[in-house]
Amino acid sequence: MIFEGYVEGLADEGYDAAASVVRAGYLGSLAVRSALCTLPLELLPGSTAPTAETVDKFVHRLRLARVLIDMVAQLQANPDRNERS
Repeated sequence: MIFEGYVEGLADEGYDAAASVVRAGYLGSLAVRSALCTLPLELLPGSTAPTAETVDKFVHRLRLARVLIDMVAQLQANPDRNERS
């Protein structure tokens, strides 16, 4: 509902873009931002081995990043799925 409203708002303002293009831009920027910010590099110790908690956090964050990558891949596999009618 929010996404459709956003695309409609764009059209109302004279920017009649296909929903798939808008979604690709959104997911692409989200994936790039998340890929750059997802890993908690500040938790890595300088010279000692990481703790189990740190490893768990990295694994969790990598899985989140993977979900975003899969969303973008799904979009690329189905580019017409969200076209405006």
